[in-house]
Amino acid sequence: MTTPILLRAIDRFVSTARDRSAADSNGRFRHFVLGVSNSAPTVVDDAPSLIRALSTSNAPTQPRGEAYVLRAGGVRLTYFAAETPFEVETEPEPDHLSVRYVIHGQSTYSMGDSVIATAGSGDYTFRFSKSPLIRLSASDNYSALLLSIPIPTERRFSIDVREETNQHIKQYLENGFIAVSQSSLWSAHLAYVLHYALEDVCSGISACTPNLVLNEFLYLLCTRELAAQVQSRDVNQQYTVIPLKLKIAENFVIANAAKAPSVEDVAAVARLSVRSLHTLFVKFRGASPSAFIREQRLTGIRSALCSARNGATVSEIAIAWNYQNFGNFAATYRKRFGELPSETLGCAERRAAAHR
Repeated sequence: MTTPILLRAIDRFVSTARDRSAADSNGRFRHFVLGVSNSAPTVVDDAPSLIRALSTSNAPTQPRGEAYVLRAGGVRLTYFAAETPFEVETEPEPDHLSVRYVIHGQSTYSMGDSVIATAGSGDYTFRFSKSPLIRLSASDNYSALLLSIPIPTERRFSIDVREETNQHIKQYLENGFIAVSQSSLWSAHLAYVLHYALEDVCSGISACTPNLVLNEFLYLLCTRELAAQVQSRDVNQQYTVIPLKLKIAENFVIANAAKAPSVEDVAAVARLSVRSLHTLFVKFRGASPSAFIREQRLTGIRSALCSARNGATVSEIAIAWNYQNFGNFAATYRKRFGELPSETLGCAERRAAAHR
């Protein structure tokens, strides 16, 4: 959610960053000009993940725009603006939480062909990831402010909720998360952090001087936001925000259901042990990984049967979905849907004939 106090704070941050005298005298801002011909991008130590990705030669698309990075009290602030649409893979920061505020434009996070989050103007994206690279796609005239917060070593939880909720949140910190929301409360907090950082610049305090109170305060705000997000469920009582590694596992199964992936295959893709994968599925989906794989295969082959061309056979479709034992397949299918695969195929053929 956009508020005047936050917009004023962002404007002040950008104008200060663009002031060459302020940048040169304190050496606090790092300025990146993106998309300039014949310029060699440089990976800067301790830069946020997005800037790292944009600064690598294998980024899918180099946007045209600019970015400013400022460290203050242990946190990192990055203002980024691009005129052209772009797509990059962002590196995980396993020791930091990130809060991204979209000032203008649209952005999408995805893994493979699966979209896992979208954010528009006024949205906040809360992210923590130890997972494989995530692709970020953004529209033209995109601008955002990224706050990167170090996670306290002891990962304390000063949240006034039940103990089991604390353990529930721990699953997200161990396995990553991305959540999108709007919050007027965060607007005020982000404006305060911007003001604090600029006061540091003006006072000459070293960028390396940590502010443990500020870090802990922001960390607790993030975990409180997470606590609110992870309790949300849909009409089927399914969690609407799940650990990122579980999302990776689900996306892999959905994309490869016809190949009959094993639980071991899924665990390897998600970078989890089989036991940890089982724990996540049971905790957040109420079913084992094998049950989820079976359900995706059955619903997938049912869709294939319903849309089969005239003259197709059940055995042909079953083989395409890597079913070898037709007897067991038919029995499992009937138990799940209340009819045999041949009956589903027959209904599809009759519907097709009726439309001719």
